[in-house]
Amino acid sequence: AEGGVRVVAGARSALFLPFRELGLIVVDEEHDPAYKQEDRVFYNARDMAVVRGHIGGFPVVLASATPSVESRVNASQGRYSRAVLSA
Repeated sequence: AEGGVRVVAGARSALFLPFRELGLIVVDEEHDPAYKQEDRVFYNARDMAVVRGHIGGFPVVLASATPSVESRVNASQGRYSRAVLSA
C-alpha cells in the first residue's frame, strides 16, 4: 500500500477534493434537499456527482428508497440504469 485512500465519506463539499483515482461515488438518500447548496455558489451535489463520474469514467450510485423526480425521469428515459433491491 502506498498510503492511498480506499474509502472516503464526506459532505457535499467532498466532491471537490482532488482525488486522483476515484472508482465510485455513492450518493445516499439522493432525494434529500440537503444536497442543494444555495448560499453564494448554487449547485446540487447529486448532479455534480453524476458530472464528476461522467468526466472521470466511473459509476455513480444514487441510492434512495424514495428517488427524486429527476432521477425517476432520467431512469425512465434511459439516462440512468435502475436497480431495485429486494426485501
